[in-house]
Amino acid sequence: MSEHDERQRGKGKLGVLMVLGGLALILIVIPVLSLLVWTMQSSRRANAEIAALRASGAPVNGGELNAFYALPANETDCSALWLEAFRQLEQSGYQTTAQDLPILGSGAEIPPPGDEWPQKEAAAQWLATVAEPLQRLHRAADQGGKARYPIDLSAGIATLLTHAQQARDAARLLALEASVQAHQGDASAAARAIRTGLRLGGSLEHEPVLISQLVRFAIDGIFYDQIKRDVGRLEFSDDDL
Repeated sequence: MSEHDERQRGKGKLGVLMVLGGLALILIVIPVLSLLVWTMQSSRRANAEIAALRASGAPVNGGELNAFYALPANETDCSALWLEAFRQLEQSGYQTTAQDLPILGSGAEIPPPGDEWPQKEAAAQWLATVAEPLQRLHRAADQGGKARYPIDLSAGIATLLTHAQQARDAARLLALEASVQAHQGDASAAARAIRTGLRLGGSLEHEPVLISQLVRFAIDGIFYDQIKRDVGRLEFSDDDL
């Protein structure tokens, strides 16, 4: 092969490499530029949304959310009563002592009031062992049941919501109490347990956290089901209703 042919061949390889390099550059530069443009546009939109929220008085960060999560001025704060009842219930070791009972443990489903319930006496006796936290739950409900639980929302997704699970456990306790009272024919006491349960769920009403609201809905569901089982089986007074 002549020197001229070698030069032409070298030029051809160089041209191919330049074309390939140009294509590679395009494939890299265009996506990067597109990402930068999209990021800038998204940032502008986000900043505009934040500005609009702040202008409306809504919280836009954890510190502002902490201030936002507050009870209305005319509400009685029952947080301490709820929390003390939760603490006492946990200290009672109910997870072990109630493991054979329905709702709190693995016991059989509770029949409607008026039907035979083999575990009724066992459940009533067990409830007597947790009478103190039960009374605190009722006291909190009697005072309106509203709460501002002591959580730090500036922690974002790391915010601890221990009280939410404790509230759900306490709701199960109240559901068992309502069932025992209904089977004993005490409509007023059953109604009180249901009312306390609904107000316990309502204690989470102002908490600006999705998980807390899902727990609230679950607690409400427990007592809606209780009402459906009891209505038509018990003679409730007008005050109870």
